[in-house]
Amino acid sequence: MRRGQPTRARDPGDKLGGLQAGATDYITKPFEPRELAARLEAQIRQHRALLDPPSRALRCHGIELDPITREVRFRERPVQLTRKQFDLLRRLMEQPGRVYSRNELLDSVWELGSYPTTRTVDNHVAQLRQKLAPQLFETLHGVGYRLVKSPASGAFQNDAQSLRPDDNRRPRE
Repeated sequence: MRRGQPTRARDPGDKLGGLQAGATDYITKPFEPRELAARLEAQIRQHRALLDPPSRALRCHGIELDPITREVRFRERPVQLTRKQFDLLRRLMEQPGRVYSRNELLDSVWELGSYPTTRTVDNHVAQLRQKLAPQLFETLHGVGYRLVKSPASGAFQNDAQSLRPDDNRRPRE
C-alpha cells in the first residue's frame, strides 16, 4: 500500500477477507465515532468473562477454597497452606466423597520429575487434618483418601465448638 492511499474497504470482499483473517469485527472508513464506541462496548461485554472471571471458589464443610487467589478459609478464618497442601485440598474438594488412591493424588498434584512416594501423600493429608479438621479427611486403608461427603454430625459439631477462637488448627483436648 502506498503512502496516502485510502484504506477504506472498496467492496464486500475486503470485509470478508478481514473477517476470514481472524478479525472479530470490521468497520469501514469513514466511520461515526459513536459507532466505533458502541462496537468497542459490545466487544467488551462479549469478552467480560475473560476480563473478569467469576470466582470458582469451592465450598464444603466450612472450607472455602478460591483457586484464582489461592486463598483458603476455614470457618471464615484464613488458613495458610503450602502450594502442595492447597493443590491436594483442591483435588479432594472437587469431588467430596470420591476416593482417590495415593497414586492418583500423586499423579494429579505432584510434578512428574519430583519423584515423591506414597508417604508424601500421607504426610500432606496429616498436615491438612492438623490445619483444618481431622474428621473431614477419611482414610480407606489399602485404598486411599477422601474428603467426607458429610461428616459424622456429632463428631464434627463437637469439634467445631471445641476450637479455640484464636487457633483454627487444633481442637482443645
